[in-house]
Amino acid sequence: MKTPHKDQSRIEILKIAKELTKRRQYLKLSQLKLSKLANLSSSIINKLENGKIDPTLSTIIKIEKALESQEKESNLKAKDIMITQIAMVKPNTLISDAADIMRDNDFSQLLVMDNGKLKGVIYETNILNSIFKNKLNPHDTKVEEILSENPIIIPQDYQVSQLSYIFQNKNTKFVLVAENFKYIGIITSSDIHKKN
Repeated sequence: MKTPHKDQSRIEILKIAKELTKRRQYLKLSQLKLSKLANLSSSIINKLENGKIDPTLSTIIKIEKALESQEKESNLKAKDIMITQIAMVKPNTLISDAADIMRDNDFSQLLVMDNGKLKGVIYETNILNSIFKNKLNPHDTKVEEILSENPIIIPQDYQVSQLSYIFQNKNTKFVLVAENFKYIGIITSSDIHKKN
């Protein structure tokens, strides 16, 4: 959309405001969220959309930039932000060895695989609970005894704009990206935030 010029009439600018409203709604942004992105008060957004104020050029430009940023993000797909380095261990791996792998590589989770089949996931919390809460010996206990459920799996063309819902409502720390029955990447909530 073209940025309005100073000599545009009030009617033209109000038409632009209506267009911006439609774009906000299409992106499923609340007025509050848009106001934060545009560094404006939510009351300004509300009054603008209801035709109660004449939007200034600077206000329109701020909203336009915020929407452009979100539209660009909404076109991102899982393959665009996924991390391709996936940490895996076998079910018979000792908890102590898994903990070493996590620490040495700064991983917060490990996939547990058996002959190409996903058996589950272990997180740092699984390890800590097994040692301090369940009193398991990490040098004698295998990771298959402390597994969490399999993660949510998405295709590589999954829209990043939809991932926020998964992280907010599905109580998961990451999603696994797969294509043709092969795991090709991993995405955490922090990977989404890096793109914002």
